[in-house]
Amino acid sequence: MANTKSAKKAIRTSEKNRQRNNHFKSRLKTLTNTALTLIDNQDANATSAVKEVLKTIDKTASKKIIPTKRADRKKSRIMKKLNATTLKKQPKNSIKETPKTKVPTKKIAPKTKEK
Repeated sequence: MANTKSAKKAIRTSEKNRQRNNHFKSRLKTLTNTALTLIDNQDANATSAVKEVLKTIDKTASKKIIPTKRADRKKSRIMKKLNATTLKKQPKNSIKETPKTKVPTKKIAPKTKEK
């Protein structure tokens, strides 16, 4: 046990910070797991859940609860998974529908003011 007054205060402070960090970390894990299950099930609410997860990841990283590189890695993996599922829904033939030749447009010179 601590003997000095400052050591006792340090123990109280570290305990308070530990509880706050555990709250944010568990919330982040819960939101991440729900978002990933929604992505796997291809639910319509997956994009809104991912937005909330990304927001929470940014908050925890800004408060130094998790390192910024870990936050970036988590965000990247979640977005990669979301984009992989949304790309499956889009038709692949959309590239073929674009016109093969572009129609040139005339460039008109700006009018000059006469004095």
